Amino acid sequence: MVVIDKHRVADWMLLSYLAEQRQLHENILFYENKYGETLEDFQKKTRQNENEDFQEWDDFIEWQAYSNFHTDITKTINDIKSGNFQVA
Repeated sequence: MVVIDKHRVADWMLLSYLAEQRQLHENILFYENKYGETLEDFQKKTRQNENEDFQEWDDFIEWQAYSNFHTDITKTINDIKSGNFQVA
């Protein structure tokens, strides 16, 4: 039987999630630099446009997904750091 310490599992999980968080952050920065504004400002502008630009809508959907995943993974990272997780 192999016994793995909960703290080692936490360290591995934390490293994995931090790498994923970094990639999501890079993706968010890509769109911020591409459009020169925040997601919120871009959303307002996109919704107010009378002429739909499908590329902008595609970018908005992807950008919003990256932002939502980043928020979720940040919460998960904070839970791991505080020891608020279970190993099954």
